[in-house]
Amino acid sequence: MQTIQSSRSLTPDLARGFMLLLIAMAYTDAHLGNWGTPANQAVDLQPTERLAIAFKTLFRDNRAYPMFAFLFGYGSVLLFQKLERGGFDRKQILSRLRRRACWLLIFGFFHSVLVFNYEILAPYGIALLITAPLLFKTDIQLKKILKFLIPVFTLMLIGVGFMYALPPETYGSGATATQVSTYWETVINGIINFPMSACMVLGYPIIPLMIIGMLAARKQLLDDRPAHRQSLKRIARVGITVSILGAVPLLLKEFQFWRSVYEIDALAHALHLISGAVGGVGYAALLGVVVLNIRDRNTVVVQAVSALGKRSLTGYLLQSAAIMLIMAAHFGNLGTQLSDFQSALVGLAVWLAAVTFSHVLERNHLAGPFDHLLRKLANRSIN
Repeated sequence: MQTIQSSRSLTPDLARGFMLLLIAMAYTDAHLGNWGTPANQAVDLQPTERLAIAFKTLFRDNRAYPMFAFLFGYGSVLLFQKLERGGFDRKQILSRLRRRACWLLIFGFFHSVLVFNYEILAPYGIALLITAPLLFKTDIQLKKILKFLIPVFTLMLIGVGFMYALPPETYGSGATATQVSTYWETVINGIINFPMSACMVLGYPIIPLMIIGMLAARKQLLDDRPAHRQSLKRIARVGITVSILGAVPLLLKEFQFWRSVYEIDALAHALHLISGAVGGVGYAALLGVVVLNIRDRNTVVVQAVSALGKRSLTGYLLQSAAIMLIMAAHFGNLGTQLSDFQSALVGLAVWLAAVTFSHVLERNHLAGPFDHLLRKLANRSIN
């Protein structure tokens, strides 16, 4: 197995490690028997359940994937710069990036079919195919593209919000991971749902967030530089404030603070999606501030979480597989038995296991097996 690189910025790794916690909790939630059912249909919610629903609505849902999109764009610039320093020309660099994107699509297909139908690798593979040529654009050109894309994707998110406000059975199969009787039904669902899952990039602001991440990487915003402290604080403060305020209407709707009206519910969903995109960038900036304020970066917690961030592909796939084995009806079947709060605890436990595994690899100077495999497959295009 390939050894890890010794010199890299802490913030992106720590942010990816934290992001995987939010994803783990989201995936355990997706295996619950009532997934897709509004909270306001529940009766006599316990305080812990209200806490779990408030947490996922205010801080988790539609916030993790925008954060990953921003970090993915940031990382693509770092890879681009590394290849440029290695003397590769435009054709070779594009070949390398496109090959990486295609392998992400392949990984995503098998992950969708064998493990979790609504996965995120394939959408980011498509996004990388689309955005790879943009790495050769100037900052001014990228900003012009953003001025066009942001309004377009905002309108699209409003449309997605109106779709979300519909009963789940009207826009999907209605079958969750806990409602299939055999593993082979999950496999079939994965094959059927893969095109829709892969094309998530067309309805969510993954591409504009990647471009914002590219611009941030060119300014080395997350490269642990004290000169960026005030900028990071401002981005974090604005981004997270917008994210929380934008999530409040959906939370009030979930807790029945008003009588359900389709148009109002749809706008609450849309606002949740749009503010979440801003919140994802705010989360990344907040981690940048945290890193700058950490006096001892050699603590076990910092090293372990950043170790998972360095091996984000391995951590993502192993977490997802473990959650399926624990929660799915045809395996552990806890998805039909756990509450929202208990499900969140399972996600936390799985994440802690991934953190521990990554820390062991880090101490032995080993890369994550799937991360190493992806690099090996992608690098074959460069000679």
